[in-house]
Parts: sequence; C-alpha cells; structure tokens
Amino acid sequence: MLLLAVASVAMSASYAQEQGGGNALSPHAHPKPAQHSDVPSGYTVEPTPSWVTPSPSTEDAAAESSAPMSYRVIDEQYQLGARSETHYHHIVRVINQSAGLDAGSRIEIQFDPSFQKLVLHHLELVRAGKRLNRLDRKYPLLRRETQLERQIYDGRETLSIVLDDVRVGDEIDYAFSLLGSNPVFGNKFVALVGLGNFLGPETMHTVRLLASPSREIHYAMVHGDLQPEIRTVGGLREMVFRKDHTPRLDFEPGTPPSALIDRWLQLSEFADWAEVARWGASAFPHDARGPLLDQEADAIKAQASTAPERVLAALEFVQKEIRYFGTEIGPYSHRPASPETVLKQRFGDCKDKVALLTTLLDRIDIRATPILVSATLRGAAAQLLPSPLAFDHAIVRVDLDAQSYYLDATRTEQTGTLPNRETAGFGQGLPLTSQGSALVALPTAFGIGHLTVTDTFYFERMDADPTLESRVVFRGDLAEGMRGVIAKQGPEALFKQMAGPYLKLYPQAHTTAPMTVESAKDDDVLTLVNHFVVPGFFSPSDGIARTAQLVPFAVTDMLGFRAAESRHTPLGFPFPGIVRHTDIVDFPDDVFPMKEPAQRFEGGDAHVSLRQVAEHTRRMVEIFTELSINVDQVDPDDWPTFSKKIQELLPRLYRTVRIPAMTNLDAPDKPADTK
Repeated sequence: MLLLAVASVAMSASYAQEQGGGNALSPHAHPKPAQHSDVPSGYTVEPTPSWVTPSPSTEDAAAESSAPMSYRVIDEQYQLGARSETHYHHIVRVINQSAGLDAGSRIEIQFDPSFQKLVLHHLELVRAGKRLNRLDRKYPLLRRETQLERQIYDGRETLSIVLDDVRVGDEIDYAFSLLGSNPVFGNKFVALVGLGNFLGPETMHTVRLLASPSREIHYAMVHGDLQPEIRTVGGLREMVFRKDHTPRLDFEPGTPPSALIDRWLQLSEFADWAEVARWGASAFPHDARGPLLDQEADAIKAQASTAPERVLAALEFVQKEIRYFGTEIGPYSHRPASPETVLKQRFGDCKDKVALLTTLLDRIDIRATPILVSATLRGAAAQLLPSPLAFDHAIVRVDLDAQSYYLDATRTEQTGTLPNRETAGFGQGLPLTSQGSALVALPTAFGIGHLTVTDTFYFERMDADPTLESRVVFRGDLAEGMRGVIAKQGPEALFKQMAGPYLKLYPQAHTTAPMTVESAKDDDVLTLVNHFVVPGFFSPSDGIARTAQLVPFAVTDMLGFRAAESRHTPLGFPFPGIVRHTDIVDFPDDVFPMKEPAQRFEGGDAHVSLRQVAEHTRRMVEIFTELSINVDQVDPDDWPTFSKKIQELLPRLYRTVRIPAMTNLDAPDKPADTK
C-alpha cells in the first residue's frame, strides 16, 4: 500500500507481558511532570508476602514443548487494602529449544517509581532438579524512554535481567511484587490482565484477587466465560481465575489492536460509565484562572466576531501554538496540567490541550466538553467494562446552537473551516460531566472520501509517447500525515513512494518535472501532482490492435491483503471510508467509431462496496472506480466468504484499453473497445 504507507499512523496496544508491565492498554493521555514521591527508586529483595498462596501445581500438565520457550506457570495475585495495592507475580519459564534461549534468559520488569516500589522475592535457574540462586548479584535499573519518538515521556524504569549459562531444558523461576497504585484513580481498582503471551504458550495462568467484601470488583472477558472460584479468607473475599493451555499469541498480518480485547481479563471497581465520567470530569480543571488565559481569551475575541470563528481561532491556537509533548508520570497519566501552566510552557499532550481549549472556550461563553475516546480500539472500546483504561485519547465536543462539533486539539497539520475539521472514526466516546453520562456515538468515517486519484494520459500525437498527470488528493488524517512528512523532510521524501505504483506498472516511465504540492486553506485536503512521460504505454501492434493496461491501484492496494482460506484473527481496515481512482486516456484524433454506452459494474458485500464505470467517446476513455469500506474489520467467521468474494472481484477492476493498429479509422469494422 505505497500511497498509504507514508501517512499511516501506527496503531498498537501495549500488551502486558508477565514482566510486570502494568495495564494491557497504555494510556495515551500524556501528563505534565509529576511531583516526586517518597517512594524510593531501585528495588529491594524480600521474602514472599505471607498473604500470597503457593502457585497451583502443573507437574501433571502436558508440556508445551513444541514452542522454543513456554510458560509452565504465570501466577498473578492482587491484595487490595484501603489505600494500598500489591501485585504479586510468579513466573516459571521453560527453555525447550535453542531458539528460546535468548527470549527465555532475558527478564524485564517495568514500573513507575513515582508511585510504585519493586520487590524481588526469588530468581532461580532450575537444572535437573537443582535450584541455582540468581539473586546473588545486582541487576541494572534502566530508564528507557521507548515512546520519545511519539513525544511521550513516561518516567518508567525497567529492571533488566540477563541470565548467564542458560541451557536447553532449564527452567527460570522468579517472583516479584509491585507495591502501590496510581493515585489518579482515587483508590478504585482497575486492571486489564492479558491471558496469553506473544513469547510462548502458557500451561497455566492464574489470577487471584484478595479484597474486602465491601469492595465491588466487576470482572469480564469479552468472548469467554472465565468464572472465578470465590471464597472468604480471613475476612476478605478471594476470587481466583484460572486458564490452562493457552497457545502463544499469533496475530496474522493486518490484525487490529482490538483483537487483544479477547485476551483480557477485565477488572474494574467502577460501577458504570456514569461513574467513570464523573471521575474524569473531576480530573479536569474547573473555572481555571490566570493572566495568560485572560490575555489569550481577549485575543481570540478581538480576532473573531462570530462564535464559529472564535471556536476555529481557539482550536488553531491550541493545535499550532501549543506543541505536542507529554510526560506520563504517576497521576499525570490521566490528569491534565493546569491551562495556565500549559500556556506558560507552550507544550502539552492530548488532555492538556483539551483542558486548555475547553477553558478558553468557556472564557468566551462557548460550551465545550472533554470526550474520552480510544484511538487504538476505536468502537471496540465499548466492549470493555466501564473503566478509565478503555480510553487512550481525549477530544472536545463544542456545542453551537443545535450543532455539535467533535474536534481534536492534537492535529497540528489540520486545515479548513470548522465543519471540515471534525474528527471521525473513533466509534464511541465518553463525555466528561459532573452529572455523569453514558457512551455516545461519534461521527463515523464510513462514507467519507479520504483518497482520490486522477490519472490523465494525454497524447499530443498518436505516434508520440503519452504524458501522464497524476493528481492524488488526500483528505483528513491522510492529508495531515502528508503535511507532516513534507514539513519535516521536504516533498522530495514523498516522491519515490508516490512514483512507485506508476513505475511498477510502466517500467519505462520517467518524470518530467518535480512533484508539486497544492494545499487548500478552506478544506482539510492536500494534493500531490506528478508528471511523467510513459514510453511503452501501448503494446506493439500485432497488426490488428494495440493494448494498454489501466490499474486503479488506489483501490487495489487497499484490497491487497494476502489471500487465504481462513483467518484466526480479524483483518482490520486502518482507513475506513471511500477511495476513488479515475483513469482518463485523451487522444488527439478519433480512435473510436462512436460513443458507446457506459459499462457499469457493482459488487462487494456488507464489508466493502465496489463500483466501476467505464465509458468512451470517440477520442477519450474514462474509467472510474470507487471502493467504499463500510466496517472497521472483517471477523474470522466472515473471512472465507469475504476473501472469496474479493478475489473474484479484483480481476474485474483491471481494464485493457484496445485501439486499432490503424488509428485513422479508415476501417470502421475494427472498432476500439475497453474490457
């Protein structure tokens, strides 16, 4: 997908491995630096806590020996106090093959030192029944900012353990605890526990939760019926979940991050979405004050007179004048910085920008509401239990008279009028109001054209090579992605990607001018224009006719997934909506005896719709192809019929232009046509 690759925004969920890396969905709400806590950095070595129960035995379980490395035991136990939380882990890895030595001998435990303390309990290498202590040395504590390229600083630390002298047949048995909980959740417990692992299969995975009976902890799995054993232990309620023989997670190409939902055991102390909304509303500032806020609000009122103009002015200021940067430490993973501070430092993350924008609009008497959304899960977030962990992004809803606009303050390269700037495709979102609210449907990307390609082949003379003008129009997210590449790297960086499809189809083609960039201020579109000379456009004459191939690659690329009879994971569409591709061949003389009726074709199913119209006059061929993607993903159960349908439809999209070997039409019984 050469056209889309440049503008694609990576969409991924951070899956919690057994290394203790917190929740399975990493929040995208990036905070202002937090105050340093009293929790000491580093780690300690202490005995296993007395409240922990021994991990269930798996001695009689069938070995997962077919994988290079497997997990005989993953045992997670939570103890919830009135104002404390301890998350205990016990892991036993088994090295079955030499290919598993590298992954099996490396252990990484991540934690947030602003509110968490790391305690190691044991680390042993088990060989032929003999246990070898590996806690007899110190291991390095690293601060690796893996998301700096996304302008995110989270302050997390990583205990990095690389064991020496690990051999096939060894087991690595270790246990640790993370003490502390993020205070931003107000002593409410939330967790997404991944049952399944990308590194190897799990023989047994248990999750034990110990809490006061007065605490109502909700649990669920989206497509599973994992019921706990519940009993009372020392006046506390104990819930134990167990899942045996879970295969290694193996996601096929094109699998969306939402597929991870099926692997999560969800735990939440929030009763419903209204409670989450009230929690979120309390985290955002109310009636914020400050001289910089006063100054900027006055400037917006002076700059624009109508309400829509003022909203646009405030949005542009926050988008373009407040650079994107977030530090995701402690409670500031979800709590925005004060708007006055954001104005002073001139940087912020999504929630900081939302807080600033809503505050500025409030100052000019325009109603605006923060909305929590998931850029990663999109509409699938509604399948989760009510919890702040369902979201990773924040936008703003602005209400003007009877019209609501959903705006994203992080879209730095956005252009156009207010209606053209509305964000789409998040599925559902949660308005943050002090009264509480339910999830609401957000504007959909279905039905919106986000890519339009027009290729015009022009013959000055029939005995000359044609010129080709390629006009590629990007809209919305794609346009902004392209503007970002151009701003950072220049238009030359895009040339090879844009020219690639043409040079593949027409190997002798060459450009005649540098690529030009056209940007519209009144719309969120970007147009890239290239010019080529195309030798060999027509095949050599066979004495009867000459032929040329036309390929609507903007459409075929979108459907260019690997053919297979079945899938066990969904196929995700990164850019639902409409893609259009028009091919025009313009001749200087009459090459067709007459204008023919248009040839029309329609096909597809509930997932995608295909439409093509091919027609010609005496001097021109025009083939219009449109693909409408009507869903976010294709589920595995629907894959066989969907894949078969697309493989049947794709060949019909390739068109052959056929003209007579003699183009003066002296022999009208040899008509030209398109197939």
